[in-house]
Amino acid sequence: MAEHVSGLLAASLLVPLLVAFFDSTWRIPEFSPRQIVYAKDVFPLVFAPWAAPTGITRAASRLLQAALLLRLPAAAILPCYAHWVVVALTRTLTGFLLTRSVGWAYPRMFNHWALYEISSGIGPALATYLLTSGARPTLDFVRGSFKSRHWDSARAEVILVACACSILCWLDNAPWTYSISVLLALAWAFWRAWLTPSVPHGNVYVPFSSDAQQTPNSPLRRPRMGMQACLMVLLMIFLPSISTFLLSRSRYPPVLPASSGGGLLLQILVLSFPRPNDDTSGSTTVLSQTISSYLPYIDNNSVELSVFTHAKI
Repeated sequence: MAEHVSGLLAASLLVPLLVAFFDSTWRIPEFSPRQIVYAKDVFPLVFAPWAAPTGITRAASRLLQAALLLRLPAAAILPCYAHWVVVALTRTLTGFLLTRSVGWAYPRMFNHWALYEISSGIGPALATYLLTSGARPTLDFVRGSFKSRHWDSARAEVILVACACSILCWLDNAPWTYSISVLLALAWAFWRAWLTPSVPHGNVYVPFSSDAQQTPNSPLRRPRMGMQACLMVLLMIFLPSISTFLLSRSRYPPVLPASSGGGLLLQILVLSFPRPNDDTSGSTTVLSQTISSYLPYIDNNSVELSVFTHAKI
């Protein structure tokens, strides 16, 4: 019965792929925090796991999610969906703080993608579930090839879970969403480490195991192993951004070519239109200050400033 429930959920995640292939106009919108912040629309949040993915990599991630769900027990389905709701609500709060709330007051904290990054499928929830529950390796070559004093099954499980979560993040191209899911798993690991009493390890069910009665406790259920896995996933999520930053810092800054023949090197275009509820005098003052800030840098031969506005200056 459990296999049928997991298989049914995995198949339901693949239905949007087929529907979008035959009729691209009918699709459930992917989730973005702006839908709640601006439109107060919770429909995408509720049905985001079944939203049609956009792009080939997101479709590949959906196939991987379905394959992982086939190995999960039926008891993990409801926790996974609960994880998704918590991740989505936390992402909404983070996006609101880094844009409309704190972001406008402190521009250094402003981040556009915190609010506009889209997400679909059950990948972020799977990442949280795997990091908090574990995934025992069942492939014989994994357990047989790395039997040594420096490599045990616990370390193999940490690396397996970290790689699975990182691949899902890279395919979905949703670092904000997966970072939130990993941070929630890390917070849960801290909670178990310091705020809950230690319990003896028993024979409990662990995902990806073939026998629920004879499977030992997952290493990732230990707080220390769970923290190691979370930190490893966070590093791998931000690895592309860190690499890009280091490579850009190592290069010399681009130098504008010298003007030949008196051509323009920079054109500044300012577009302004007063909002219906804006104070006319206030918007005019802001526009005047903006224009005045550019004036000291304008050169008649290389820089040009153009302003288009309906305000009376």
